[in-house]
Amino acid sequence: MKSKAILLLLLGGLAACGSDMADDTATASDDVAGAGAQVTGTLMYRERIALRPGSVAEVWLLDTSRADVPAVEIAYQRIEDPGNPPIPFVLDYDPAEIEERMQYTVRATIKHGDRLLFTSDTHYPVLTRGAGNTAEVLLVMVDRAPGKPDASLTDTYWKLTSIGTDAYHHEGEQGEPHLKFDGDAGIVSGQTGCNSFTGGYETSGDSLQLGNLAVTMRACISGMETERAYLDNLGAVNRYGISGNTLTLYAGDGPVLGFEAVQP
Repeated sequence: MKSKAILLLLLGGLAACGSDMADDTATASDDVAGAGAQVTGTLMYRERIALRPGSVAEVWLLDTSRADVPAVEIAYQRIEDPGNPPIPFVLDYDPAEIEERMQYTVRATIKHGDRLLFTSDTHYPVLTRGAGNTAEVLLVMVDRAPGKPDASLTDTYWKLTSIGTDAYHHEGEQGEPHLKFDGDAGIVSGQTGCNSFTGGYETSGDSLQLGNLAVTMRACISGMETERAYLDNLGAVNRYGISGNTLTLYAGDGPVLGFEAVQP
């Protein structure tokens, strides 16, 4: 009897362990089934222009299986001030919503306020029918409204809006950082916020060369770091691009300063 009792205890213990293992397995399976997944990639465009501060990129993962009904949104990402391309994106989605027999694509736009700047104009398939979970999306520039040409490089008041990839918003009582190219005299002049500067410049096509700038030597309590970055970048400029009311100055292939035209 004693041996029989020991055997029953052992069998009971093994049954309990088996039940625990089954529970653990079920929990692990549930976790995997409910785990999130991602579609990743980058947004690009061909134009050599920088986005204005306040721009917004929007990216969608869509079910585009049915041609006769609107696409169904599976995931969405909004990117504030995305900077310059390539712009990375991450779309988190629930794998339970994905069916292999269906078609899924990525769509994207870039806007500034209510104005559409760039949009994707082709399907970028992902996830099913042999597609992977990444997409390199090429955006195309949206044509501007007729009658609204680009601002002129010369004889325009250009206020500073960005240094490198950082947006700049003027505050305080000091002068507004800006520059102006005199088309007749071939002179560029402007304000750093603390000091004024002036010098010569030359253009050929989209190339831009600034001569040595003469800068006043006023010492200010604040804004000196911005002034140094502004002047250092001006000294490195070799090219420019204008889109609408936006001027971008480049050093090599990288945008270093951004400006917005101010109407008189």
